[in-house]
Amino acid sequence: MNITLATLAERFQRFYFDKPEPESFRVWHENNNSFGNRYISWKSVTAKRTASDGDTVIDNARLYKETAYGSCHWRILFEGIYYGLITGAKTLAAVEECLDILRNDVPPEDDGTKVRHVNRLGGVNKLSKPVFHDWTLTEKLGKIMSTAFFADRKDMSLYSKEFVYVYDSYSGYSRSS
Repeated sequence: MNITLATLAERFQRFYFDKPEPESFRVWHENNNSFGNRYISWKSVTAKRTASDGDTVIDNARLYKETAYGSCHWRILFEGIYYGLITGAKTLAAVEECLDILRNDVPPEDDGTKVRHVNRLGGVNKLSKPVFHDWTLTEKLGKIMSTAFFADRKDMSLYSKEFVYVYDSYSGYSRSS
């Protein structure tokens, strides 16, 4: 079996890397809408190959300031790596480490016995050995990838300098009500 970035990415979410590169990539988005969406307040940073007229282009310092407390979304991470938006050395090394783990992985045989698994919410599941192994492996890969992502972001080396980063925001009452 050929182990690729798509193999790694699809352990977390379905990806379609055969599509053409999008015009822009969402790097970060924060939604502070009020309950019932009567008051709308959001802000975001997107990445583009070239800026359009009217875009609020931000520098690297502002990019990392705006994204400092954002989470690591799998779609943003893997699409960013695939299309060259995310070029952090630690993140790319983590991809290689994870691919090596997947290439060398030997799942256990299903002998019919069940393994006790406790999820993050305290729920208990009885799983077959191959499923337990698969879930544990995915969790391990996720920790490796997210740790590298946050380390590169902290070092301000996560995002490519080949892109232009655009800040956008809106605050006001909903026009639909």
